[in-house]
Amino acid sequence: MPIVRGTRSGLEFDLFASPLVELLPQVRSKLDASPEFYRGAAGALSFGDAAPDESAFDELVAALAEHGIAVAGVRGGAAVAEFAERRGLAYLGALAPAAPKARRLSAAARSTQADFAGARADLARRRLRAVHEPESPQPAGAIGEGTELHRGTLRGGQALRRHGSIVVLGDVNPGAELIATGDIVVIGALRGIAHAGAQGDVGACVFALDLSPTQLRIGPHIAVAPEGERRRSPVPELARIEDGRIVIVPYAPPR
Repeated sequence: MPIVRGTRSGLEFDLFASPLVELLPQVRSKLDASPEFYRGAAGALSFGDAAPDESAFDELVAALAEHGIAVAGVRGGAAVAEFAERRGLAYLGALAPAAPKARRLSAAARSTQADFAGARADLARRRLRAVHEPESPQPAGAIGEGTELHRGTLRGGQALRRHGSIVVLGDVNPGAELIATGDIVVIGALRGIAHAGAQGDVGACVFALDLSPTQLRIGPHIAVAPEGERRRSPVPELARIEDGRIVIVPYAPPR
């Protein structure tokens, strides 16, 4: 099965498990499942030691283009390097970068993780009971399976895309972008673009200590900050959908 991973620099396609011609239907299926999720991204293609079949590669490039994905370059062995030179593509190295190893969380980070896990569980219970509690909204951003934890500042031009939720321990500067099919949690200032529920989930939410995005989307709904105006709140805030529109409310931690 081909692996598609979102990184700060774009997308990584790991395509060396089987011949490319066999992987094409699976790649198309992944892209078709989220037609807008990947649009506008650049993709690095990893092929291992063997160069891809020319015809299959052309089909892959066409499929990516249909979904608004540009080919940033290819990775692989010597045969892939020759293929890249012949096709006028950027050669990005012999191996795709390894996934970062899990790092031990500090006591403060573990405390944050526990808080978010409790909030996530509480929100799930409330949704099942169909109970509406506007005075105490809970951010759903547990750090666990399907959630990407990013440490540090995201600068303008950087983007994180995730099937699942995103937690950022740091600021998201103007020009940076967060796209998640689940929730978005920023332990810092959110001043860039955030799109939660990117596959249409109107139950998703966006939380930040300083919620000042230039553009905010939840599912199909969108809100844009007024030109030249930057909102500030003395308390953390949560954005969610109410009555078919995005609302921002103060965050009250679970008791």
